[in-house]
Amino acid sequence: MSQYSPENLMLVDTHVHLGEEEYRDIVTDLIDEAKRENVACMIVPATNSASWSRVLNLSRQYPQLLPSLGLQPHDAKEFSPDLIDLLKTYCPSLVAIGEIGLDFHYDLSPRPIQNECFRSQLQLAKAQGLPVILHCRDAEEDFLGALRDIGVPHGGVVHCCTCDWTYVEKFLELNLYIGVTGMVTFPKLHNVHTIAERCPLERLLIETDGPYLTPVPHRGKLNHPAYVRFVAQTISNLRQTDLETICQATTDNARRLFGTRVSQAVNY
Repeated sequence: MSQYSPENLMLVDTHVHLGEEEYRDIVTDLIDEAKRENVACMIVPATNSASWSRVLNLSRQYPQLLPSLGLQPHDAKEFSPDLIDLLKTYCPSLVAIGEIGLDFHYDLSPRPIQNECFRSQLQLAKAQGLPVILHCRDAEEDFLGALRDIGVPHGGVVHCCTCDWTYVEKFLELNLYIGVTGMVTFPKLHNVHTIAERCPLERLLIETDGPYLTPVPHRGKLNHPAYVRFVAQTISNLRQTDLETICQATTDNARRLFGTRVSQAVNY
């Protein structure tokens, strides 16, 4: 197995919250560092309506940043039809709707509201021809029910996936991609290791989920897109395959899911 070298290994960070306050004054520096590590582009999700305009403005300023807007389950309590109508007006500028989904672990929004908000955004993505970036924690049955009822004809990714493998198989049956974060570098998270090892390569995506989940060997520091290389390297080690294979496959997968703007950034 090859060790990481940035030459000729193109990467895409498919989930990083560069609109968060932690990054406010350092986005340019982080993009430059990511470029040195051959991170061609980053998908930047916004999780609540207050952050939508900030993420869109970043994407206009930096062509490497590709925007995705949605109401995450923690923020589903602000759901209203008018807000979904507003989100619809932004759709021509987006590469995805998200992050959206269900979170019954923290229950920061009432579960009925989470379900209504999630289903409404799935309907919007379906109507607008956009993929979805999905969040699921301790809500697998309701989550699968919504996906099966409404469908995801334009694809999607279960980001930061930590579910039991039996549920991952059900996600794969729906032709979803599976997102693996820096959690794969944590030695005790065996379920994430299983996902990284067993997920079909053509359905695997890599992400930082920055500013959260900083990978080993940088635990305790601010996570950022350049660190996605540690995710790729760890998956390579777990699968006992060349790093080049992981980089090529996950970048190709990002192109297929998120479309021409990724292809343009990668310069295929």
